[in-house]
Amino acid sequence: MNFPVNKYMTDRLITVNADDLLEDAYRKLKIHHIRHLPVVDECGDIIGIMSERDFQRGMLHAQYDCHSEDRHSVAFIKNSKVCSFMSWPVKTVSPSESLINVCKKMINDKISALVIMDNDYITGIITHEDLLKMLVGSLTKQETNAVQRLEAAIYNSPIGQISKFLSDSGI
Repeated sequence: MNFPVNKYMTDRLITVNADDLLEDAYRKLKIHHIRHLPVVDECGDIIGIMSERDFQRGMLHAQYDCHSEDRHSVAFIKNSKVCSFMSWPVKTVSPSESLINVCKKMINDKISALVIMDNDYITGIITHEDLLKMLVGSLTKQETNAVQRLEAAIYNSPIGQISKFLSDSGI
């Protein structure tokens, strides 16, 4: 697992500004089906990150219904801005950081996303969901390889040869 994080990161970032209204940023989060929004200042520099948990802190709790089909209609504290609820400082890693180190950092820091920075530029984000997708893909590939090896072993065994002979003979 010494693969660099830039092979698995999301590089098409959706960001919000610190002065955006919380409800507008939340709408963006839901429209794009994501769970983290990097927060940038007027120069485009990263200054924070918003997660679903951060948004929940700004919700009017009596209005929030986690079972509702229409969670876009949740109510927020009036005129609340992203800068009041964002998490900071932002945890970052370089694009060449290994996946194992990224996983360790996320576990140790108890966070679900890391922003990928190349020098002073945001190049992507890696989330626990990205890592789980990579794990599922890896396990699926291993499972497929194991099945293929087993099938090859059976096919090349005496029973497999007899089975092929009978099948070829129409029996």
